[in-house]
Amino acid sequence: MAFSSKVFQSEKITLGSKEEWIVRGGRHLFPLLPKAFDGVKQIGVLGWSSQGPAQAQNLRESLAGSPIRVKIGLRAGSESMAAAEKAGFTEANGTLGEMYASSPKAISCCC
Repeated sequence: MAFSSKVFQSEKITLGSKEEWIVRGGRHLFPLLPKAFDGVKQIGVLGWSSQGPAQAQNLRESLAGSPIRVKIGLRAGSESMAAAEKAGFTEANGTLGEMYASSPKAISCCC
């Protein structure tokens, strides 16, 4: 599927008989992330299972220094709260909360 980006350069590659469009990654692109998320104030990561910790921490570190907040949303009383807090996401700093309260004003991904 073809796509375009105003921030990142896309590239067409061929995999077998299929053409795919990609953005080649790299740490040199990190400074462009705030521009790619222009207008976004919060990214909600819903869940803390196999993918949640890695995605949330990578986003938080990649967006460090920007005004964009990465917030974890979990079910009330979730046993994962302690693990998320150990990774530095807390209710006190506004980066951890109940999933329905965390997601209404955020771009969300489920993990």
